[in-house]
Amino acid sequence: MPNSNDEWLDELLRHAKLAHEQEREAVVAELLGPYLERRPDEDYAWFLFGDSLRVMGLTDEAERALLKAVELSPGPDWVLQLTLAHLYKDAGNHVEAERWFELAAEDEAASEQAWFWILRGSNLSSHGQFKQAEKCFRQAIALGDDNRDEALLNLGYVLRAQGRYLEAKRQFRQALDLNPDYGLAEKALHSLEGIEKAISLARKIPKES
Repeated sequence: MPNSNDEWLDELLRHAKLAHEQEREAVVAELLGPYLERRPDEDYAWFLFGDSLRVMGLTDEAERALLKAVELSPGPDWVLQLTLAHLYKDAGNHVEAERWFELAAEDEAASEQAWFWILRGSNLSSHGQFKQAEKCFRQAIALGDDNRDEALLNLGYVLRAQGRYLEAKRQFRQALDLNPDYGLAEKALHSLEGIEKAISLARKIPKES
């Protein structure tokens, strides 16, 4: 058993790291609250604390903790930047989220992950930046990992939003080719059934005299 304050604090941090890995966010928050009162200058502890608060839906508290981690960090940290991007995206602050996505993208470790580009593209499309989102999803597809079906689906969404229906259909079909059980892709493809006929009918409406 630990028999000094430093040993107890070391033990708290060790348990918090393990709990974070196991996605036991409330445990992390309860351990690191008192820990950070005694060791307020540890950037990694602030990150673990802030990320756990984020997952628990405590947005304001999470923001304060994560920005404290940024302040204390010895240099840029793409994982921390991405976590802040997540936080702002979930809060609906898409412009601020994109600022942190952009910073994280400067690190090769982030930019080589397809899921990073899917997340960034999703944030961009959420506030109507469809052209920029399209570039992100195409980057994710080019990386060609296990997330390719999800990237194809999201690319189809932004093409559909731009009225590029035939291109969107192709993406949805490709997603289904990769994953025949992909219900979202099947639903998206179904949403475009009869689109050509609808456009043709709409164009035949007589103009008002």
